[in-house]
Amino acid sequence: MPKLKRSDLDVWDNVDQIRLIDAAHLWIGATPTDNETMIGYQVHSVREMLISAVIELEMNSASSEPQPTDRFTKADYRRIAEKSGERPTFLYPEDRRRRTGRKLATVGLYRNCYEEILKVKKAKQCTQTRAAQIVSRRFEIPASAVERNFRRHRETLEKSARTRK
Repeated sequence: MPKLKRSDLDVWDNVDQIRLIDAAHLWIGATPTDNETMIGYQVHSVREMLISAVIELEMNSASSEPQPTDRFTKADYRRIAEKSGERPTFLYPEDRRRRTGRKLATVGLYRNCYEEILKVKKAKQCTQTRAAQIVSRRFEIPASAVERNFRRHRETLEKSARTRK
C-alpha cells in the first residue's frame, strides 16, 4: 500500500469533505485508492472504527449505516480522533508542520543527535542503540542515521580535543 508523502498530505489540507474510505486510508498514512484489492487489513479496521464512531456520535444524517462513499467534514473526523485519542496527520497539519519544522531546525543534525541521545540515554538509563531509536522517532529519521550522526559528532569532538592539546 503506497505511503503518503508530505506533499500528498498538503493537497488534502484544502479538502473539507472527505469520503469515509479515503479518510481510513489517510488515517493510517496511506494513499487513498478505489481499488478494492489495495485495501489492506489496516484500512479495513480503521474504516470499521470510523463507521462505528459515526454511528455512536450520531453524525450520519441518514438512518442507515454509513457507507464507505459517504462524506464527512474534517471537523467530524476530528471529533472521532479526539474521542479515540489519536491525531492522524491529515487532520492536524499544525502537528505535521511542527515536526517538519523540528527536522528543518536541526541545522547541526550531528550535534543535535549526539546531545539528544546523551539526554535520552541518561534519562531512561538505556543503551545507546535504544536511545537512538527513541531519538529517531523524535527527529523522524532512521535510527541508523541517528547513530551514524552520533558517531560522526563524537569523532569531530575527539578530533578537536586532540588538536587543542
